[in-house]
Amino acid sequence: MDPEHRQELEENDLEVFLTNCKKWWGKHGTKVVLVLLVGALALFAKQMYDKRQAERHETMWSELANATSPEAARSLAMSYSEPGYKAKAWLKGADLLLARALEPQVAPSPANGEGASPPVDRAATLTQAADYYQGVLAVDQAAVVYRLNARLGLATVAETQGDFDAASKQYEQILADAGTEYAAISAQAKARLEMLPDLKNPVKFGPEPVAPVSQSLQGQLEQMIQDATPAGKGDAPTPPGLPTAPVPPGGITVPAPAPPAPPVE
Repeated sequence: MDPEHRQELEENDLEVFLTNCKKWWGKHGTKVVLVLLVGALALFAKQMYDKRQAERHETMWSELANATSPEAARSLAMSYSEPGYKAKAWLKGADLLLARALEPQVAPSPANGEGASPPVDRAATLTQAADYYQGVLAVDQAAVVYRLNARLGLATVAETQGDFDAASKQYEQILADAGTEYAAISAQAKARLEMLPDLKNPVKFGPEPVAPVSQSLQGQLEQMIQDATPAGKGDAPTPPGLPTAPVPPGGITVPAPAPPAPPVE
C-alpha cells in the first residue's frame, strides 16, 4: 500500500470518528453536562458542610473550655445533641461539683470576711454531683472513657458519703469495662478497691496526755503574781537597809520588825 492511499484511509477514519462523536454528543451531551454540574455542586456542598461542622465543633470545644461553673456545663449538656459533647459537658459539671464539695471550708474571720464565699452544703452538692455523673451514663453512644471517668466520680462520691458498698460496685464495674485498653483507669480503680477495707475502719487515736506543770513553771507563775501585786495592797516591800524575815511558804517576803530607837541623852 502506497503512502498516499494509507493517508487517505486515516483521514477517512478520523472523519468517521468525529462524525460519530458529534452524533453521540448531540444525543447525550445534555445529560453529561447535567451530571458534571450535579457532581460539582455536590462536591461544593460537601466542602461547605465539612467546614461548618469543623467550625461548630471548634465552637463547642471552646464553650466547654470556658464553662467554669456546674450550671454552665449543665446548660451546654442540655443544648448539645452530639453524644461526645453532651457526655463531656455532664462530666465537666460533675467534676466541678465534686471539687466544690471536697474543698476545705474556711471559717469566717475578719481577714477573709469581706468577699468570702458562702458555706457549701456538702451533702446536697455531693448528691447533685452524683446526678451529673449519672447524666454521663445516660448518654447513648457515649465514649467508654467518659463512662469510666463518670464511674470513678460516682465511686468518689460514695466514699465521701460513707457508702463503701456502692463505691465497691462502681470500682468492680470499672474493672469489667476498662479491660486492657484503659490500663491507667483500671489500675486506679483496683488500687482504690483494695483501700476500701481500711477506709471502713479508720485508725482511732487516743487523747494526748496533759503534761504536768513543772516546779520551775510554778515558780515563774508565783513570781509573776508577786510582781503584779501593786504597792499598798497585800504585803509592803521591805525598806532598804532593813533585814528581812525568812520567806514563809508561798514565796512572799515579809519585812522584819524595826530595831528599837536608841535612848535620848
